Formats: sequence, structure tokens, C-alpha cells
Amino acid sequence: MMTTRKILTALESAGNAEEKLFTIAEVQALLKMKPAAVKKHIYQIGDLVPSKRYGRTPLFTRQDIATFLRQRRAVGRPKTS
Repeated sequence: MMTTRKILTALESAGNAEEKLFTIAEVQALLKMKPAAVKKHIYQIGDLVPSKRYGRTPLFTRQDIATFLRQRRAVGRPKTS
């Protein structure tokens, strides 16, 4: 099982030779989230921001996903103020 830290490390070390764009399905598979949860973070919460769109389809870069993971707090932990 990949932890958030391992996913972040893999995303940041992948390089930018040719920027890969991820669809919602690829993001949900990478983060092991349900598609509805990914869509909620995009459209309702707004903390997963796509850098590009192809028509109405949001597309994400590695940097977008890494930023989302860094901002996201661990489940079950109280917010720090």
C-alpha cells in the first residue's frame, strides 16, 4: 500500500520531460479514492484544481496532484489552528 508520502515522492521525482496529464479516472486510481470523492474535491470543496481542460474534462498535472496531497490533512486528525 502506497502512503501519501510515497505517492508525493514518486510524483515529484518523475520529472517534467514531457508533462503527463491525468484524467479523473487516473487520479482516483493513483490516490485510491472513489471517482465521486475526486469529483467532490474538484467541484464542491475546490482543493483539487485542474491546470487544464479538454472540453469539459478536467486534466491534472503531477504538480496539481502533489499540491492537493500536501494541502490535505490526515483522516481523523483535528485541524491545527
